[in-house]
Amino acid sequence: MQAGSLLIDVDVGEIKLRNVSADMELTSRMGEISVENADFPNKLIASAEVGSIRIGLKEEPESARLDLRSELGQADDSLRNVDYEVKTGSEKVGQIGNGDKQLQASVKVGDIKVDATG
Repeated sequence: MQAGSLLIDVDVGEIKLRNVSADMELTSRMGEISVENADFPNKLIASAEVGSIRIGLKEEPESARLDLRSELGQADDSLRNVDYEVKTGSEKVGQIGNGDKQLQASVKVGDIKVDATG
């Protein structure tokens, strides 16, 4: 699916997206957020109150600002070339290249995982 931007906000339930090429703002109060094979021109923002967030990127970003935060859970990424400012079990903040894109995920209770297939 290709779109200019995608905004999804749910109170209860999962958000599952696959093969999306768009800027995304995804919010779930209670439920998992899963994005697979994603490409985002400028920003991908995912937030949940309770539930895990899993972001699978189509390829490694050449430039991005990374901000992953879990209040009660783990934040993990397998992205290369990240210059971390903060790198703890529950928080990863840093930059790839000049940080043109925004990749942000936050959850109060749950884990965050970000990786790239390409």
